[in-house]
Amino acid sequence: MTTKDYVTPDELDYRNSERVTLLDNGRFIVHTGDGEVPADLSFNPEPTPVRTVIDELADDVAPYAIDITAKTDYGVDRHRVADVDLQRVFVDMLRWYATRVEPTMDPAEVIDVLLRGTEFGR
Repeated sequence: MTTKDYVTPDELDYRNSERVTLLDNGRFIVHTGDGEVPADLSFNPEPTPVRTVIDELADDVAPYAIDITAKTDYGVDRHRVADVDLQRVFVDMLRWYATRVEPTMDPAEVIDVLLRGTEFGR
């Protein structure tokens, strides 16, 4: 690093560093010290069971659920809703998405604009 008070994205990028060994599932080892980085780590931990979103939703007691991730101009966000009322789940998901797409507008207006010109539009 330099004497700046911040780091650049390139300085944070560990993927091309010879001091980093990538493992599976997005994990990695950062080698410290001044010695050479070993060529073969023979690191093979027991795999841990991974609960997926599908597993989590399947285990939810509510009969209806949605788990959604959205990327918009305002960033990436995730939302989950579960309920006994199918319509409530759907409306909550629409409202959530609309506020992510355009947080300054009324969600109903955003949905109207999004649906206009599609087979679901008026």
